[in-house]
Amino acid sequence: MNPPAMPFRQAPLRGIIPPVPTPFTPGGEVDAESFKKLAAHLLAGGIDAAFIAGTAGLGPQMTDRQFARLAGLALECLGPSVPVLGGVMECSTPRAMERIRILESLGYDRFVLTSTYYLPPRNQQELLVHFGRCAGVTAMEMIVYNIPSCTGIAIEFDTLAQMAARGWTRTIKDSSGDEEHFARLCAWARDSGGTVFQGLRPDMRALAKAGAAGCVPVPGNIRPDLFSRAWRAAVSGDEETARDLQVAIDRLWGAAVRPGDFLSGTLYALSKAGLVRECLPPPFSLASGDQRAAVDAALAQTGSAAR
Repeated sequence: MNPPAMPFRQAPLRGIIPPVPTPFTPGGEVDAESFKKLAAHLLAGGIDAAFIAGTAGLGPQMTDRQFARLAGLALECLGPSVPVLGGVMECSTPRAMERIRILESLGYDRFVLTSTYYLPPRNQQELLVHFGRCAGVTAMEMIVYNIPSCTGIAIEFDTLAQMAARGWTRTIKDSSGDEEHFARLCAWARDSGGTVFQGLRPDMRALAKAGAAGCVPVPGNIRPDLFSRAWRAAVSGDEETARDLQVAIDRLWGAAVRPGDFLSGTLYALSKAGLVRECLPPPFSLASGDQRAAVDAALAQTGSAAR
């Protein structure tokens, strides 16, 4: 049985929503002091919302205890100022439902849900079962996250449209890299009042013209002011400013994000600015020497995280 359609209580999300890296201590625990500094940096940079415990936040790598600690910190540090979205990325539907309950118990309004993975759904109908069950256990708003490179299955357009028609969601984060699929989603959003966010390397002017609601950029944690200014210029039609800022975004993205490594360059830049400690839980390694040099060069041209 499908859960009943529920009214959406919050205004639609728009703008720059950084996927916040989770700061860790050398002992592998959530680093509360570093998170507070990072949160202040993001708010000063003009972000529109924050996404915690996602892919860049290493949500799937955390224990439930660590997840609850991070989620509580995020509401404390960011929640009074901007919407906070809690990531739910689990290898089974029951495990996802447990994370949803943790977020709801803490007072969250929205969660971001991927497909299950490792043994992913075998077809689109099984995807509908997963998302429907999760939507049905909470009054929170569900944001659907399509990231087939991590889950092993793409959520097709018709499946997403069914979820929206059933009242389960109105917001999609797409990291598929499929430009045709993304264009269809943007057209759907324009016609239906839904919202679509892009999760890969953004071209702000192209996103604004397509009708996207914004983007979820990992290097946006380094220079949230840069990404926020570029987005606002793009949506206001200030082509010259948006174009100039896009050059800086492309330079920073090219240094901080590498194939198969979307996080360590950003973590290095944030640690260099004194915002976090450069720690990752096992088995992940820190940025290589050549990536550090590339990030240093990009920061010298675009400005550091500490501004």
